Amino acid sequence: MLQVSNAIAMHPKTLSRATDITDLSGHLVRVLNQMHAQIHDLPKGEELDTPKVLFILAGYSWKLNDFRIWQYYFRPKERKFMARGASSHRKRTAGTKYFHFVGDHLGEAATRLYKLLHSRKKLKVGGLDMEPFEVLVEMIRSEEYPTEP
Repeated sequence: MLQVSNAIAMHPKTLSRATDITDLSGHLVRVLNQMHAQIHDLPKGEELDTPKVLFILAGYSWKLNDFRIWQYYFRPKERKFMARGASSHRKRTAGTKYFHFVGDHLGEAATRLYKLLHSRKKLKVGGLDMEPFEVLVEMIRSEEYPTEP
């Protein structure tokens, strides 16, 4: 992540926000894949491990006049990093909610958010406020989802 941060910092247009976040997303994938391609000269008998990383980039796009979220992950079959855009949850919210969870128990988190929005009569109308955060706090505090040290 430090190398990604440095790559962004070395690009003046990203610092001044002249580069839209949609373009930054593509740049980020290229930087990750270039860094991964530079791994070589491993000790004899050692193979390149599959990176076990998952992270998100989120922010406002002045080109699209809207917020965007991407999940970055490594695809072992192709040996490269990929980005996947977040969903607007059309089936459950009629496309009125744009959010993305990462980590464990994703289905449960989404289900809890849908239930919370339904109870507030906001499932198919309006935007999101702090509801995703409320779901995360509730799950973190619950003994049903213990964390490992």
